[in-house]
Amino acid sequence: MGRTHLAAYQRAEADGLPCRVVAVSDRDPARLTGKADPSGNINSGARDEQLFDPSQVATFPDVDELLSSDAVQLVSVCTHTETHVDLAMRAMRAGKHVLVEKPVALTIEAVETLIREADRTGRICMPAMCMRFWPGWSWLKEQSASAAYGRIVSARFERLGAAPSWGGGFYSDFDRSGGALFDLHVHDVDFVYHLFGQASAVNTVGTLAHLTTTFACDSVPGQVVAEGGWLTSPSFPFRMRYVVEFERAVADFDIARDSPLMVHTEHESREVELSGLNGYDGEIRHAIDLVTGRADRPQAPLADALCVTRMILAERASLEAGHPVPVDA
Repeated sequence: MGRTHLAAYQRAEADGLPCRVVAVSDRDPARLTGKADPSGNINSGARDEQLFDPSQVATFPDVDELLSSDAVQLVSVCTHTETHVDLAMRAMRAGKHVLVEKPVALTIEAVETLIREADRTGRICMPAMCMRFWPGWSWLKEQSASAAYGRIVSARFERLGAAPSWGGGFYSDFDRSGGALFDLHVHDVDFVYHLFGQASAVNTVGTLAHLTTTFACDSVPGQVVAEGGWLTSPSFPFRMRYVVEFERAVADFDIARDSPLMVHTEHESREVELSGLNGYDGEIRHAIDLVTGRADRPQAPLADALCVTRMILAERASLEAGHPVPVDA
């Protein structure tokens, strides 16, 4: 994920945004050479060749050295989940703004601690919830808010892929990663929250590696369902889809299609033209806008990450109990 953020910053600079990558920190000396092996489910736009020029970008095996640099204003935290809160807090105490990867943490207490530190330091700390910025998904939020097709009456989200082969065993250790529930499915839980607010209850079936949840959302008369999972076959292609029914249209997104977003109305089915950027580009550019004063509030605030964590923990409780459970307020 670090290479994905790096590429997004570089594209933002190339497009004229006021940013420049000035430093990289990693405990692996090989990664400080500017070369990295590709990994991940989605083509993020990160290049496979030289990622950065170490003669132009400062490199630090010790993150505190990076945080002590006056040249650094904004830090992306793209590490294993158990380090997110500690690194983000250290960055804010050093006067830096922070974009912290998802999930922010696996517990309510850890997210609350980070919120308090952001409030105390007055620094920006935004969770990297990239689907809020993903072309076709940001469109969906706009249509929901405008009620151009009426209100949403049902929604189904699907996010499936091969189990991660990278990460040195981190992802297969569910005590550390939270499994697909926390690491993959979090995107759709966040988007359910983004569209409908906190669910009052959840009913989850499956396993931590592959699950399906029905969310009780008071504003939606029909079902709100999300399936997410890491599948057993390494050759299975990544799948990211939604079908959302409005009163007067159905929106159908499938990342695998040449035209990912279709809208079906009473009289026609049509393609929706989308931006050539991706959600990583969007979240990085929004973070830059926040730091430079061109935006005044995060589109993905830490308080939302707290609510999303509550919903995911309720899903885990439902899995364990075998029945629906309420989401704590």
